[in-house]
Amino acid sequence: MKQIAQYQDGRLELQEVPGPTPPPGGVLVRTTHSVISIGTEKMKLEQARMNLLQKARARPDQVRKVVETARNSGWRSGLQRRGPGRRSGPAQHTVPRR
Repeated sequence: MKQIAQYQDGRLELQEVPGPTPPPGGVLVRTTHSVISIGTEKMKLEQARMNLLQKARARPDQVRKVVETARNSGWRSGLQRRGPGRRSGPAQHTVPRR
């Protein structure tokens, strides 16, 4: 199957990857259509190119969350928490075969 990988530096790459395998007792759902949101993807590309200060200026709500966590749990907890957008590898979007 084909998969689009989006790296933190904004690069996109179309990859050929093996199909998913359901876990024991799980099910595999066949996807017939898939859409990539241009607006969301564009925003993520722009954010990937920003440095930390630019990201903080663009998302003051996220800065407030980190500061609030730091106040409640200490600075180490505030800085170590990672949201869903903080990945070490590429974000991946799967495109079903036709």
